[in-house]
Amino acid sequence: MNPVPVLVLLGLMSGNNLFLGDKWKNADLQQVSSRFEFALGNGTTNTLCSLCEKLAGTFLVAVKLNVPIQFIKNELGRLCPETLISKKICEGFIDVYVPTVMSALKQSQSTAKDICSLLLGERCPYEHGLLHEWNVSFPNVGKPDTAESTPQVGTPTLKVLQLTDLHLDLNYVEGTNGNCREPICCRRSSTVDQLVVFPAGRWGHYRCDPPKNMIEDMLGSIAKRHPDLDYIILTGDLVPHDDWNETRESALEHIDVTIAKLKEFFPNTRVFPALGNHESVPDGSYLPPQINELDLTSTWLYEKIAELWHDWIPNTEDATILLGGYYSHLVRPGLRVVSLNTNFCYKFNWWLYADSTDPAGQLQWLVQLLQKAENIGEKVHIIGHMAPGDDDCLKVWSRNYYDIVNRYESTIKAQFFGHTHSDEFKLFYDDVNPDRPINIAYVAPSVSPWDLMNPAYRIYHIDGDHDTTTREVVDHETWIFDLDEANEQFQDTPQWFRLYSAKDAYNLSSLKPSEWNKLIESMRTDTSLFDVFYRHYHRDSPVIDKYNPEEKLAVLCNLKSGRSRDKAKTCSGLKH
Repeated sequence: MNPVPVLVLLGLMSGNNLFLGDKWKNADLQQVSSRFEFALGNGTTNTLCSLCEKLAGTFLVAVKLNVPIQFIKNELGRLCPETLISKKICEGFIDVYVPTVMSALKQSQSTAKDICSLLLGERCPYEHGLLHEWNVSFPNVGKPDTAESTPQVGTPTLKVLQLTDLHLDLNYVEGTNGNCREPICCRRSSTVDQLVVFPAGRWGHYRCDPPKNMIEDMLGSIAKRHPDLDYIILTGDLVPHDDWNETRESALEHIDVTIAKLKEFFPNTRVFPALGNHESVPDGSYLPPQINELDLTSTWLYEKIAELWHDWIPNTEDATILLGGYYSHLVRPGLRVVSLNTNFCYKFNWWLYADSTDPAGQLQWLVQLLQKAENIGEKVHIIGHMAPGDDDCLKVWSRNYYDIVNRYESTIKAQFFGHTHSDEFKLFYDDVNPDRPINIAYVAPSVSPWDLMNPAYRIYHIDGDHDTTTREVVDHETWIFDLDEANEQFQDTPQWFRLYSAKDAYNLSSLKPSEWNKLIESMRTDTSLFDVFYRHYHRDSPVIDKYNPEEKLAVLCNLKSGRSRDKAKTCSGLKH
């Protein structure tokens, strides 16, 4: 997640007494400007939470008094700090984000406390009213008894590829600066403050999103090495991290090129996609259909992806795709894939501050679908971009999702997400018996090396087509190539290799949630075992520092957190 847009937006919220008088136009603009400067440069606060509440108050007052957006843009542009990012980049973020934030708050009844609790989570606790505290309803059908069953050795398996966070950058230029001040480098426009010590390589750079030739090489390598894929899951973020410069046209171009490449290299393999936060403009801005804001609707994106996905997803699923970017499809008899739009829980989807109540009815739809699947004996795999246990996901949405997984644990056999760029997972536990792990969300590593890690893809082996199939994941493999080596040795193609398989690396008897839970417990005290996991977590990165005890605890805590922003409970048993 890129923090710069948040810093810019916090700059806008510069004190709830900024605008004086009944009419904004009667205010002294010089006084207004000086208050911006004071709040941004000299103001003091005891906590991040109290600062946020003051700043959020300014947003709300500005909305109430109809302060022109252009005035706010001008003030922020004048105050853009050259020491943080370039003025051009800062102004770009302002142009992209401010109109959406202001429009969302015009539709909102949220208070400053609501806003900051939604944004900051456990750092700013607050009991929300009905606006941001809601529940899905469940059918009056008892939960079936849960029976442990382990996939049988020697039975057929499915082979599934997961690609996530590709972030193709069509503006990547070999030899440009990879050590710039922008959020993403390796472009002709990247700043050069000193001698270019880390130029963009042929196959990519650790501070940059990947060039097209790297994406093509990866897809070609996968097609040759894994010709027996049953299907592919594509869990979002196809667009680069240039949020300040993104337009609908540039986003659609990157989506179009990426999907075209997948169809080129895998013409006979079905792909099940999910939407990432970067596909929308601004980043994460998915308008819930219950909010009426025609100029900023998400229809432009939904219509395009429905068209691009038609080779993989039949138009019978268009209704929910056009409503909210989600769908389900029967992969084969007894196995259904459900693709969720998890941007409807994303804390940087500013429209949720207007109304976070089950956007597009997605979770209620999921309950109905899972009940039907339970009734007829189907098993379900859920895919999405952001794992609901990620702290980027609003607590109320995550809590409802957690309840759904608890109720339908016998039907949901696997979950697959991305977003963090790291190689990890998140466990779900029984609400009645919190010591019993009931489900797992696999969080696959990113293709993009943008945050200092080697490019990667994930292969799953899943219990296949036979009479006693569980449809559970039997094993998974992470494949990478060494980016430094590929660039330094001027190789014709990168040397992709299997970094590890889960069963072998962690000595797991199976990939059931109980085995992953045992792994977490073992890593608490077994430093060597955690070192192996940490190497995989950062996929053998040569530039990631050694962890400290607090960082180790944070990693383990995240693994136990299938529910977001509730670590006091989910991680209560962990110690250094």
